[in-house]
Amino acid sequence: MRLQLIYRYDALNYQGEWCTGKILASSNNEAFINLTQQQKVPIKIRLYKIVLFQDADKQYRIQLFEQLALLLRSGLALLPALTLLKNECRYSHWQCVLEDIIFNLMQGGSLSKQLNRYPLYFPTSLSRFVFIGEESGKLDEVITLQIIQLKKHREIVKRIKKAFKYPIFLLTVLVFITSIMLLYVLPEYQSLYSAFNTELPLLTLALIDFSQWLTDYICMIVFIFIGLIFIYRLIRYSLSPFYFAEQALFLHLPYLGKLLKYQQLHLIFQIISITQQAGLPLLQSLKIGTEQLTHPIYKRILSQMSDHIMQGKSLSLFMKNEPLFTPICYQFIICAESSGQLLYFCQQLSDWFYHQLNEQLKTISAWLEPMLMTVIALIIGTLIIAMYLPILQLGDTIQ
Repeated sequence: MRLQLIYRYDALNYQGEWCTGKILASSNNEAFINLTQQQKVPIKIRLYKIVLFQDADKQYRIQLFEQLALLLRSGLALLPALTLLKNECRYSHWQCVLEDIIFNLMQGGSLSKQLNRYPLYFPTSLSRFVFIGEESGKLDEVITLQIIQLKKHREIVKRIKKAFKYPIFLLTVLVFITSIMLLYVLPEYQSLYSAFNTELPLLTLALIDFSQWLTDYICMIVFIFIGLIFIYRLIRYSLSPFYFAEQALFLHLPYLGKLLKYQQLHLIFQIISITQQAGLPLLQSLKIGTEQLTHPIYKRILSQMSDHIMQGKSLSLFMKNEPLFTPICYQFIICAESSGQLLYFCQQLSDWFYHQLNEQLKTISAWLEPMLMTVIALIIGTLIIAMYLPILQLGDTIQ
């Protein structure tokens, strides 16, 4: 739930001292339970603020872990570093989260387990990499690498939104203007021209007939459209073969398929390079990659890759026979196996796919916007011609 409730409380701690503060909870009862778990006796609990988890919180999460990695690298221990960050935090809901994490760390918990308790604030991938850092003793290095990944992912999402935001806006404007002209403007033209008892042009008649049909059945069309969306979502999430078939179709679409493929391959090789740098074996890297990927087909491919390697076969052989890995993957990985530099070549592949993804986004933006402008010009131009042709014909009739 993106809505977050912050409660202010008055309580007695285990030493019998009066204390006040704020706590994050979904209800008054949950706030009471959480306070008792913190060895506090609640006296008064009241709702303090309702906040919405927004895009700014994602940006703050990156800043938070950047500062945490910097403090850890400077030699400061984890608890003092988190306490310092909590005191400097300007967001009340983040202060509540950090305060709860600090309390549980003081009781002997691990940072990765505490992050898992707040999946909205800390995604599973982040807590998983924190666990890797704790196990390998390289928490600051792993956090730094994960922050780089989060920044790149955020940049990719921004560029995708930027590439599709303007076309979506154009389509929205097109639908709105076309609906107004078909449902309101053209019927008025029909009543106006019928008074002159003249025959309308075929284009105008066809659009008027379509406008009349749309006016009569608009409610049914909207109902059927909503019903189809509901059925589609129901089938998509209840039938896994349909979902897999849909995702496979997307991967084979021109432009969009390349976009999805480059994004997934960039993520795969970035995860492998980060886990290799943390000192994890390849099988564990693939397992973590399987957990973090959201695309079902590439998740299945990574699972098959793990089975392939467990049988003693090479990674390059699997990529050579799997069409969803581009030829450059096979070429780089076979070089990595020959030289023993898997980390270096995975980093190079991650960077290469990141740049290819950016180029693909630029290509889509370059042809999508002009194409939409052409479609808009054709539709609006047809409507304008259909409305003005009777005016010209009416002038000839009057003469």
